[in-house]
Amino acid sequence: LGDDGTTVAFTGSTDGMVCCWDISEAVRGLLCRLRSGAKACEGGSEVSPLVRIEGVHDSGVNAMTTRAIEGVGGGGNYRVCVVSGGDDQALHAKDIYLRQNQGGDLAFIGDSGVRIPNAH
Repeated sequence: LGDDGTTVAFTGSTDGMVCCWDISEAVRGLLCRLRSGAKACEGGSEVSPLVRIEGVHDSGVNAMTTRAIEGVGGGGNYRVCVVSGGDDQALHAKDIYLRQNQGGDLAFIGDSGVRIPNAH
């Protein structure tokens, strides 16, 4: 998201849920190990979803794209636009709002979106 190495990933599942993951530490640890060959680099490989958004689709999520928009509302606030298509033939566009706390951790602020049924 930002110049500080903050990295998020989005996944969709067979039950129509979309999850946002803060994978920053895992990516930093991987890059350290690749560069140095050391196993003692910081950065864990276990991550948990930052947010789980249920019911985005009635069934499986088949396609997804994202675009990060930085600087929303000032320092450390981000908006990520997530567009997905699913087995339910719907197209869903959702804005995910995130805030980077002083410690560097990301927090979910909220979301808004629109659903277009039968978008085939």
